[in-house]
Amino acid sequence: MFIDHGMGVVIGDDCTIYQGVTLGGTSLTCRVKRHPTLESGVIVGAGAKVLGGFTVGAEAKIGSNAVVVKLVPAGGTAVEIRRGS
Repeated sequence: MFIDHGMGVVIGDDCTIYQGVTLGGTSLTCRVKRHPTLESGVIVGAGAKVLGGFTVGAEAKIGSNAVVVKLVPAGGTAVEIRRGS
């Protein structure tokens, strides 16, 4: 596991993160949250990319190789590229 500087990534209780997952930042601006927050019970499939300073809600699921760039609501599922609106 590699955690980019270890600052700003928050992982809740009972999360499952499979191999090759990226929890990455999308901004170079200082003093803003750049990395995602995973609430409790989140499952992130192998190879998924979760990029940005947003929240993945409790019990949400992210499919393998998904690219997620905006929030996933509690109990939601992301299995595709999710772009901001």
